[in-house]
Amino acid sequence: MFWIRRSLEEARYDEALGRCRFLLRWKLAESRLRATLGTVLLMAGRAQEAEHELRRSLAESEGREEAATLWALGSALVALGRKPEGATMYRTALEIDPGMVPVHGDLAALELDCGNLDAARAVLDHAWKVTGEEHGLRRRNPRDFVYVQASRARLLAGNKRFAEASATLENATRQVGRVRSKPARAGGWWRIGQAHLALKNQDQAMLAFENARQVDPDGYYGHLAAGAITASTPVS
Repeated sequence: MFWIRRSLEEARYDEALGRCRFLLRWKLAESRLRATLGTVLLMAGRAQEAEHELRRSLAESEGREEAATLWALGSALVALGRKPEGATMYRTALEIDPGMVPVHGDLAALELDCGNLDAARAVLDHAWKVTGEEHGLRRRNPRDFVYVQASRARLLAGNKRFAEASATLENATRQVGRVRSKPARAGGWWRIGQAHLALKNQDQAMLAFENARQVDPDGYYGHLAAGAITASTPVS
């Protein structure tokens, strides 16, 4: 599993997929491997295949492993445009393991997409309660810090607390370079770009999206970022 994770962190998707499938032939830790395969497929932008593998894994998962699989499945469903189903998976994952910080961030982002500011606030408030104070989270896991802070910045912008939103987003931006995994770092830049859009910072949003595309051009977030940049480009 170490070498699969290493390949995924470096966004070497074909290599990671090949290693997953090789080990699956030997029926070793099959449920866990299928969950990993599904996650790699998701990060490679192959959400439909990811959903299939993650559902197969879910039938045999339990505990924290089940929660992680539910998070990945929720993200696959969101990528396929099935946001209500994705939100259900996120909530179920948090019922099993309330300490999964990035799931709070993703669920809050979905609530913000739907204009549910109060629901997003409740999700983010709960994230701080279960993880402890903000600075400790920043030290322990910069990915989780960036994901939650980007959603928090969007929430503050939605409540017209623009100065606080900008400061929160600045904190997230300072930490995104510390995120080791390329897919996760691209995800951080994507979320930062979304927060800049909420603040009407179009140029800064496009810069964040460009960073996401450069970090992981062939992955899920790189494709999302490329689409956002294309959509914002005036037709000549």
